[in-house]
Amino acid sequence: MMKQMPDNTIKGLCYNGIADVLIQKEELTKAKLYLDSAGRVAEASGHLSLKGEIYKTLQKYYLITKDITSFEKVRQKQDSLRDEINSSRAQFLDSALIGLEHKNQEAQHIIRARNIPIVIGSFVIVLGACLFSTTGEVKKKICPVHGRL
Repeated sequence: MMKQMPDNTIKGLCYNGIADVLIQKEELTKAKLYLDSAGRVAEASGHLSLKGEIYKTLQKYYLITKDITSFEKVRQKQDSLRDEINSSRAQFLDSALIGLEHKNQEAQHIIRARNIPIVIGSFVIVLGACLFSTTGEVKKKICPVHGRL
C-alpha cells in the first residue's frame, strides 16, 4: 500500500514513523530500509522539516547500533539543516515585514487622502459659521427689527 502512494511529505513521515517503531522494537534491519526510503522521499520533496525528523530517527538508529561516526555525520547534517531552516525563516520574516511596511505606507497615504476632504469640509463649515455669525451681528446693528427675527 505504501508503494502505491505518491512520493510526498506524508509518505516520508509514514516511512520515518515505521522506522522509529521498528527501532524501538529493535528490528534494526527493517528500520534501516524504512529510513532509507524516508530519506529518498525527503530528498525528492526538498521538505526541510521532513529531513529534520528523519535525522532525529537516524540518530536514534545510530546510537542503538553504536555507529558513532555515522551518528556524528547525521548530527552535523541536522545542525546545518537547522541553520538553513532558521535562515529561510529569517528571509520569510524579512520579506513579510517589508510587505507589511509597504501596506502600512499605502494605508497611511489613503488615510491622508481621505482626511483632505474632511479638513476642507470642516474649514468651509467653520468659515460659513463665522460668516453667518458675523453677518447676523452686522444685521442686528443695521436693522434691529431684522436682527430679532
